[in-house]
Amino acid sequence: MKKAFKYLLRTLLAIFGCILLYLLAAVILGLIPVNRGFVQPREGVEIFLISNGVHVDFLLPVETPALDWSKLVPREQFGRVDAGCPYLFVGWGDRGFYLDTPTWSDLKLSTLCKALFWPNGSVLHVQYLSYRPEADSSCRRLLVTPEQYRILCRHVQDSFQKNGDGAYKLIPGKSYGATDNFYEANGSYHLFNTCNMWTNGALKKMGVRTACWSPFAQAILYHLK
Repeated sequence: MKKAFKYLLRTLLAIFGCILLYLLAAVILGLIPVNRGFVQPREGVEIFLISNGVHVDFLLPVETPALDWSKLVPREQFGRVDAGCPYLFVGWGDRGFYLDTPTWSDLKLSTLCKALFWPNGSVLHVQYLSYRPEADSSCRRLLVTPEQYRILCRHVQDSFQKNGDGAYKLIPGKSYGATDNFYEANGSYHLFNTCNMWTNGALKKMGVRTACWSPFAQAILYHLK
């Protein structure tokens, strides 16, 4: 019994130590910026980064000279979306977490543990919005050059899985409401490839000031003050 207790104690201490090390790395590396020399242009494409406290997603204009998103995620695929919705909300994340947790009250411990500790499939959550948000503590407004915006669009496009005809793979019957849908995505979600790392990775490619490493939302918002 003593040996079993010692083994259990060592295992628990090792798990606790790994979690503590992960959190410490997230804090330290989250404070270290990359692309320090980034300066917003006076004119450019307006985008937003919006956080729900857990992850940060992009809000993009539907139609720009660089891309018309309505041709890739047609409004007809959504329950109630018309041409008066000029913005597209896009986020990447864990398949089970997104599809099985429409509200925080639906969150199960098993879903959370699986998302954190086991590589899982991923999806993209896409939603049309009819209004322009106001910048605040959970929403950052960002102006980028047309080339930076094209880089962002390629990052998002490359995350979609495609059918044989090149169309994005829609997941039917899994939307939260009439203005959103889920699509099959590329990449596996795990502790070292979270939804915020997907967002942070796009900002790095674009040359926007952001965190060196950001498994959590706070680091991204911190560098976009």
